Amino acid sequence: SLHCAEVFGPFFGASIFMRWGPQTVFLTIAGMSCAVQLLLVGVYFSLPASDEDLTVMPSMMHETEVLLARSPKQRRRQEAKKRWKELQNILTSARLWRSVLVVAPAAMIKAALENILPLFADHKLKYNEFEVGLCFTFIAVSFLTTSVIISFIWGLLSDNGQNWFVTLMMIFLGIISSTLLVSYMYGGDCNLLIDDLFDATPDCAPYSRSKRFFYLCLVLFGVASAGCFTPAGYLIGDYIDSLDNAATKDAANGIWNTLWECGGCFGIALSGIPSTRSWVQEQILMANLGMIIIIAASTFFWVSMLADDDDEEESCAMGRHCCLPKELFSFTPGSGGDYTPHFSD
Repeated sequence: SLHCAEVFGPFFGASIFMRWGPQTVFLTIAGMSCAVQLLLVGVYFSLPASDEDLTVMPSMMHETEVLLARSPKQRRRQEAKKRWKELQNILTSARLWRSVLVVAPAAMIKAALENILPLFADHKLKYNEFEVGLCFTFIAVSFLTTSVIISFIWGLLSDNGQNWFVTLMMIFLGIISSTLLVSYMYGGDCNLLIDDLFDATPDCAPYSRSKRFFYLCLVLFGVASAGCFTPAGYLIGDYIDSLDNAATKDAANGIWNTLWECGGCFGIALSGIPSTRSWVQEQILMANLGMIIIIAASTFFWVSMLADDDDEEESCAMGRHCCLPKELFSFTPGSGGDYTPHFSD
């Protein structure tokens, strides 16, 4: 919903601008801002009280008793060491960084396109405000539809299948972002791309099939974006659920969201490098960003292998039977269906 709101906004804004003018746009934004403030007030009063009973794990109770038995200075020192160790574990977790490797490059490409697309559609395709908003609508609809489909099939995939799915989607997004701005040349009376690199103002006849292929690439961009952002949310969610206490959960979530926003901000900064009237510079930038996410895809696959190994080690440390061969277990009648380890000399 977050990404759909971002790309649906230009469509509604352009529709209001074309129908009632710029003054109505600002009045609409002001009204929606007031509505958001009211919603925030409602959220504030719906928050639970701070003195509500919290569920305390037995391990946490034991740690609390040990800390209380020490002096205040020792307790503070021990608590600081514990928190610092937890932060180190978060920052060195392969499960956290593989999710960041997906969301940060994807956010960088998405933010760069959101700034380049209106300029490109204006000076190259001669689109008006409504048609520019329509471009973002194609991305939004395909993004939302793909996210719903992924939500149904994600749980059916194995760990290795999920890794392959995300890797291929990241590569797909890199390919689409590298070719999106030249897709309008299909079917039009255009020069070759190699000639356009030396001619900053190539002409392109606005044939209908040229626009259709450009719209198709916008749809594919939404599909590829959803294939990156949606699994990234699932990956970080699984990691946060595996943490022990609320403090580490909030820390991991905060680190992930910060790096996500950093990727978006970096994409916005890079989109300001090309000239606003040079589509060639814009195309070179998007192609470079596409190569970056393709490199990130290979890195993600490697880090995912490390994360899977960490999961197996954690399972073994928790006393599960995953590390022992199946032949070492024998069924004991009358034991309620439990398997008892049997070791031979």
